[in-house]
Amino acid sequence: MGRRVGEHRGGRSRQPLDTLSMECTKPMNSDPKEASFAKAELARAENRVEELPDLIVAVALYEESYERAVAYCLALVEHPSASVRGNAILGLGHLARRFGRLPEAAGSAISTGLSDAEEYVRGQASSAADDVRFFLGWELPNSS
Repeated sequence: MGRRVGEHRGGRSRQPLDTLSMECTKPMNSDPKEASFAKAELARAENRVEELPDLIVAVALYEESYERAVAYCLALVEHPSASVRGNAILGLGHLARRFGRLPEAAGSAISTGLSDAEEYVRGQASSAADDVRFFLGWELPNSS
């Protein structure tokens, strides 16, 4: 006799994916497409650390100006907050995928992130290093 959807051997039903607790991810506070570059710049100028991680990702994914997006991410790669720093580095990987190019300073920032004291930053830098390896053909120091 076959199993029903949602059951595994042993007969216990599995919880649907959409109701599982996703402890390792934090949902964004708003739709990233609604975040304007002006809002992101204001948050950076006012150092609104609670908003910056989401806004960085929004800029990296949706800002149409390559120059503005790269400058925004690079301006935040040395931020004191690990979540801001990590997302700024991750944003560089997104930009490599979207635009097929990055300045040399981005490679240095990603490499530095790979040996950051914070695990979160190292993880984001590892993702960015994978992106630049795949989309740009770059092999970065400290990347595996």
